[in-house]
Amino acid sequence: MVSDTLVGGCVSAGVDGEPPVLDTVYLDHMPAVCELTEER
Repeated sequence: MVSDTLVGGCVSAGVDGEPPVLDTVYLDHMPAVCELTEER
């Protein structure tokens, strides 16, 4: 996502030390969780 007014970041569950969503792997992708705020 590209924006002049949004700041924040995203993490992927199960990657880079973040806990996985489930212990069992059913999918071949990692969900992304983002926290964004609008900076004015």
